[in-house]
Amino acid sequence: MATVAQFDHPNLVKLVSSWASVNEIQMMFELMDGSLKDFYTEEENVITHIAQQILMGLSYLRDERIVHRDLKLANVLRNNDDNVKIVDFGSSRRLDIGNMQFILTVLSTIQYCSPEMLQHQLRKIDRLNKSDVWSLGILLLEIYMGHFHFPRIDKLQTYNEIINDFVVPELPNSTSQFRDFVQRCLIRDIDSRASVDDLLGHNFLHMFH
Repeated sequence: MATVAQFDHPNLVKLVSSWASVNEIQMMFELMDGSLKDFYTEEENVITHIAQQILMGLSYLRDERIVHRDLKLANVLRNNDDNVKIVDFGSSRRLDIGNMQFILTVLSTIQYCSPEMLQHQLRKIDRLNKSDVWSLGILLLEIYMGHFHFPRIDKLQTYNEIINDFVVPELPNSTSQFRDFVQRCLIRDIDSRASVDDLLGHNFLHMFH
């Protein structure tokens, strides 16, 4: 909770107050109008706005050496002014060699998990925030396609597809810039996958300015 209380960024939901009882800790966050859960659109100018704000939040977390580990539509909030904020840091962890094994424990939603998280394989701790980039790619696919890419029930099938068979859908009605952006998020090899900074400089984010 102490880490969440220290967050100070417009794209991370702000902790307003907290208090502890005998059995639990209660936290009050700033009011938002809802999450992106069940929010779907093919309007790429809207997707660009969402992606850029999520990346700005991830950039802040990276600078604080924190990996979110459970980035999904339900954990991204949006208000009526189209401000987007990342929430739910229950699975997040500070990057540290000493807690590497715990970081690689899969606690997040498996359908959004990166291959390296599922396989517990990570060679360099400074690459770990790219796992959140993978989750961003899945999230954006879901927004654009209007449905979840993976089956929600068969976890073994999902695991095998992410590890061995995942291919980014063709998205024939989308722009080449959007397809390239998503494909760079969803490269299975973590060393080849785009970083947060790579994506912030991608031309997809600047198409509508």
